[in-house]
Amino acid sequence: MNYQAEAAVTESPQFYGELLRMKQFESDLLGAIYALQRLDPIKKLLFYGKKEKAFRNPIGIDCNGMPALLKAKEGDEPINEQIAVRIIHGILGVATEACEMLELLSKSVTQNEDFDRINLMEESGDIFWYLACLSNATGISFEEVQRINIDKLRKRYPNKFTEFDAINRNVEAERTVLEQKPVIDADTKFQRIREVTAIQCSPGNFDVNEYMRGMANGLILAQAIVDDKEPKYIEKSEPPHNVGFEIDACADLED
Repeated sequence: MNYQAEAAVTESPQFYGELLRMKQFESDLLGAIYALQRLDPIKKLLFYGKKEKAFRNPIGIDCNGMPALLKAKEGDEPINEQIAVRIIHGILGVATEACEMLELLSKSVTQNEDFDRINLMEESGDIFWYLACLSNATGISFEEVQRINIDKLRKRYPNKFTEFDAINRNVEAERTVLEQKPVIDADTKFQRIREVTAIQCSPGNFDVNEYMRGMANGLILAQAIVDDKEPKYIEKSEPPHNVGFEIDACADLED
């Protein structure tokens, strides 16, 4: 899937600048920047141990118990303390990097500075980094996030972006799409068969006992059916000096 191309289909081509006064935009933009700027020292305090004068007030409870407040929805994978800490870090990181993007925009629209594409690339990379941390913590791959995001947008915009569909969203229908289990394409399934077969045919697996040899031969048969080839089974285990022959029987499966 070409995610960027798919995203372009659901991108609004319009800009209704005449509907908003510039002063109002500048005020709200600066307000958002100010609010997000307050999160940056919080992130640095919680995850880098960098202390600021503003956080020396001893009143109230500390944040040690915050990770325990992240509880998984029923049916989801449980969230332990380590995962919770990584989630908090990732979300705060995305917010603070988004702030830097807003600052980049503000410099152009409120201070008449040239737009800095290199800075945009830098901040985009930082956001991707925090999203990668969230992905690692939660076990949700970039590919799955992209696929399900496009599926949701296709539900909202069956053909392409329309203003009517953008304003009149069916949130319940979109949630149903988000909750669907991922559909794994055939190529991915076949690749997984090859990977498992290669592992099972490796020394220390297929040659442990007859059961493990049988598992290897079953996977060899499955891959042969997928590839439309004759299977090359592993013969009954010989003494250790002859194991090399059995390994050769699976050698071409790793190509």
